[in-house]
Amino acid sequence: MKVKKFNKNEDYNQIIDFLTEEYKHNKNLLCWLPARFDDLIFRIDTLYHNERGLQKSQDFIYIFEEDKFDDPMKDIASILDNMKD
Repeated sequence: MKVKKFNKNEDYNQIIDFLTEEYKHNKNLLCWLPARFDDLIFRIDTLYHNERGLQKSQDFIYIFEEDKFDDPMKDIASILDNMKD
């Protein structure tokens, strides 16, 4: 499993597609619709980062990517260590 920081230019469409697909399978995920994600990275970041000088939400968003050979429980400690960067 690969863990990487979210990059709005590279990863935005992938996240929106993922949220859309997950909602199709589970209608209970109302708190994470694509519109909510947009609100987080556009409106909230503008308010707290641009106007108040705080860190952006996207600085704390990580993407977990699996490949077809991944064991989900393998190397969890190294995954968490990578998130510290």
